[in-house]
Amino acid sequence: MNLVDTIRLEIGNLLGRFISNASVVNALTVILMVLFWIVIGIVVIKLARLIILRATKFEDKGTKESLTMSRLINSLIKVLFIFWITIMVLQELGIEILPVLAGAGVLAFAIGFGAQELIKDVISGFFLILEKTFRIGDVVTIGGDQGYVVDIGLRRTKLKTFTNEIVTINNGDIKKVVNYSLEPGVARIDFNIDFRKDIDIFESEEFASFVKNFANNHPDITNEGSAAIVISLLGGHVTMRVSFDTGIRKNVGVERDFMKELLKFAKEHNIDLEVPLVLEHDNLKI
Repeated sequence: MNLVDTIRLEIGNLLGRFISNASVVNALTVILMVLFWIVIGIVVIKLARLIILRATKFEDKGTKESLTMSRLINSLIKVLFIFWITIMVLQELGIEILPVLAGAGVLAFAIGFGAQELIKDVISGFFLILEKTFRIGDVVTIGGDQGYVVDIGLRRTKLKTFTNEIVTINNGDIKKVVNYSLEPGVARIDFNIDFRKDIDIFESEEFASFVKNFANNHPDITNEGSAAIVISLLGGHVTMRVSFDTGIRKNVGVERDFMKELLKFAKEHNIDLEVPLVLEHDNLKI
């Protein structure tokens, strides 16, 4: 006799002391056993949730990424225990499980066939979270959509664009991701001058000092900048480039700030710059 049978027998014996009708005792025993399994299920699910949240909090300091993972694990545990408790309750009610499962097989197959997209989304979402392709708060491009990741769910990912629209993308449709938040950035500023003009000013100590001072006074730059180099002679003009190493996702701001200072420098030294100036990352609309 296993533990469950022992508990059922003890409950029946206890009720038999107060109730003489065997049918009533059996009915009450079934009801109490059903309640027993429901309570067991609730307690286990609550404990599992508490343990997972505590473990995640201590390990990852409660980041949104860790909370997403904890919700995933908790949901899986909850589904498994609800399934198990349902089986135990049906057994207590005298319902044969195998015929029910066999009869539900055809229905499950039909539902599963129609839910292929849902299953694909859930599996893709699981691997997105597990492999840390991107995190909440990252700036990414997914397909043709670009913005901040505001939510990573099992089925869908949500982006907030730079004009505050919320874009919802099914995880199964995510094929290519460009993540701008994983590595330090590089700011590259290209500018054009007439090919007939002298470029000595951009090779002078004065321009080098201008670049260095800009880098030293900008909080998002991590080096002293590069010398101006010629990268193209096409289109009737000379294209030159200056670059800086920056913090993560700081390159675009640095590029824009340098353009403004470069225009001031050009005006002070009577340098004719052809417009527009070109940003290496002009497609990133931060």
